[in-house]
Amino acid sequence: MRQLYLQKGMVNFVGAKTIVDRNKEKNYVISSVTNNNNQELCVHDNQNNKIASVEIKENLGNREGMLVVENQNLFLLEQVVTTLSLQEQTDLYLVGDWKELSFDLMKGYRKLGKVRPKWMAFGSSSCEITVFEEQYETILVSTVSAIDYFNAKKESEDSQKVLQII
Repeated sequence: MRQLYLQKGMVNFVGAKTIVDRNKEKNYVISSVTNNNNQELCVHDNQNNKIASVEIKENLGNREGMLVVENQNLFLLEQVVTTLSLQEQTDLYLVGDWKELSFDLMKGYRKLGKVRPKWMAFGSSSCEITVFEEQYETILVSTVSAIDYFNAKKESEDSQKVLQII
């Protein structure tokens, strides 16, 4: 079993954000790149190898992103106006409240990992990623990164709408 931590909600980060272990050592780096008006979220391991990507396409206020790990489409994230949805593309599925980053990654009856909200000592909202089966760590980390990005983007847009009303 291994535990990792991600600081939630940094949608407009400059450079990259990291996923760290219990010793605060960097294990993964998440970066955002814009290509031809589309955004790509990339997850790299600590040797800077790209292990996953989410190509995010936006059209008329709607957004969708396909999570691709090891050339396999895993999850399709969609945001239509204010509704966020996730569709499984393989035999892996999420159980729980994935929008709040509180879920289990399952394959059949096996729990491969879990994600739970966690408040860290430095006062920021984070999530704890617990990996039960090591070969699914990349998938779990990438899934959490993609969901967090979509959640943060939606929250950012919602707060901008409130400011425009005021």
